[in-house]
Amino acid sequence: MKKNMEFHPTILRNNFRIIKSIIPFMVAITISSSIHAQNTTTKSNAQIEAEKKFEINLREKLNNAEKPNLNGKYKADFESLKQYQIPAWYEDAKFGIFIHWGIFSVPAIYDCWYGYWMYREPQDMLSDWFRQHKYAATRPHHLKYYGPTDKFGYKDFIPMFKAEYFNATDWVKLFKESGAKYVVPVAEFHDMFLMYNSELSRWNSVNMGPKRDVVGELRKEVLAQGLKFGVSSHRLFHHDEAYYNHNGKNDVDDPQYWDLYWKPFKNPKVEDTLYIEESMARAVELVNNYQPDLFWFDAGTYKPQFKDYCQTIAAHYYNQAEAWKKPGVVINYKWGTYPEGTAVLDLEASKMDSVHYPFWQTDMSMNEEWGYSSQENYKTAEQLIHTLIDIVSKNGSLLLNISPRADGHIPYEQQDRLLAIGVWLKVNGEAIYGTRPFKNFGEGPTKSTTDMVQQFTAKDIRYTTKGKTLYAITMDWPTETVKMNLPTVKSKTADAKITLIGYDKPLQYKIENEKLFVEFPKLNPYQRACKYAYVLKIEGFEIK
Repeated sequence: MKKNMEFHPTILRNNFRIIKSIIPFMVAITISSSIHAQNTTTKSNAQIEAEKKFEINLREKLNNAEKPNLNGKYKADFESLKQYQIPAWYEDAKFGIFIHWGIFSVPAIYDCWYGYWMYREPQDMLSDWFRQHKYAATRPHHLKYYGPTDKFGYKDFIPMFKAEYFNATDWVKLFKESGAKYVVPVAEFHDMFLMYNSELSRWNSVNMGPKRDVVGELRKEVLAQGLKFGVSSHRLFHHDEAYYNHNGKNDVDDPQYWDLYWKPFKNPKVEDTLYIEESMARAVELVNNYQPDLFWFDAGTYKPQFKDYCQTIAAHYYNQAEAWKKPGVVINYKWGTYPEGTAVLDLEASKMDSVHYPFWQTDMSMNEEWGYSSQENYKTAEQLIHTLIDIVSKNGSLLLNISPRADGHIPYEQQDRLLAIGVWLKVNGEAIYGTRPFKNFGEGPTKSTTDMVQQFTAKDIRYTTKGKTLYAITMDWPTETVKMNLPTVKSKTADAKITLIGYDKPLQYKIENEKLFVEFPKLNPYQRACKYAYVLKIEGFEIK
């Protein structure tokens, strides 16, 4: 196992897979932005004055904002950040809940990037990737049901986002029942609407929409119920003016709304320095006011203009955590933003195909969308449980996304799957929580890939360890003798035994040529302690 991510083939494959998938997207954005820049090189006096006023007002606000704490152990450079250590609580947790909930939950169609697509006319879609994408139907849908985007823009969904059934206590109770150990609500999505109380923007969930501090309420309940609390920021994935399209035809071009939509960037290919400064101020405010245990950053931070930002916010967050005497905090990043070991890599909708060090995380949604959509296609509980097992066996953690409706109700399909995971973990949690990987993640006929969902069989086995105990997890109920090829048995103690978790009798086994052969009991499905995957607990053996 190679420990340098820079040369790790799985990392390279994952990054290439992600980057390859967005190349058409990024090329189209760049072309669109370049044409837009050519079309707007001549600005009216009113436009120039509006931009000056916006910058002056924002600069005044930023001058009064809290500054990063760089006076502690960590300095704003990657060399200093190498002192960071991944906290034990995080490596032990293995399973968290991600929550995509916001303004995009109101239209409830074409995913959480509705605000991006609703402003794109056919002439803005300058590649086949755009034209053929299913979300290209967003603008026609919007025009049909809500009207022109200069009259009814993204901001006009905010009064419709009422969250009348949102109950943080009930939500967190459900998350705890699912077996999750940490909870990460989206604090600021790409749309730049804040789901928390802020002095830096009037466009937040306390002033508008629900008129509640969503992040604050969730934090209080998460901590009260004994879980860890995180937040996510997606603001920096604002490529080349890509989120809101400034073409002179939409409400985003009205200066009175620029404190939500922002003004057009001076260079469409690079975020304004003032935008980066505002991003820093928002991140510092979020850290200071909500003291999260984990801070998740979306893609975009890899760009050169954000290097100082990334170093500074990490130093600030780590220094604050030490001042608060927290038992370690976590930054999740994508696409090589941070040197390995200075934060924790997160793979979106992808996973490792082998054991990887250091500890890593992947985030995935229960369905094809991240935000609530009326057109859901859910993964099964079995698929989600198998994915969790596979990830844990490779030294990772699963951050599973849910997508509540705009009214605050978590769809029953999502609740059912969370509860099914919880039922499985109540029986088998000792093989997941607090474990560490075996020398190899597992074995079986199904080739391990980076795909989030794979079809496993009873002959597919995943291994985890805890101290001298080895856990072997079969991905279905075996109908024949289970042969384990990877664990090499060197010796055993007098009280060595193999048990099936949830079954109260030791199992019969034999050792041949240092390999284990185990007989499962003859049980009907209704007699088994769980469904989907079954755990052998192997104790008292010297295994290599």
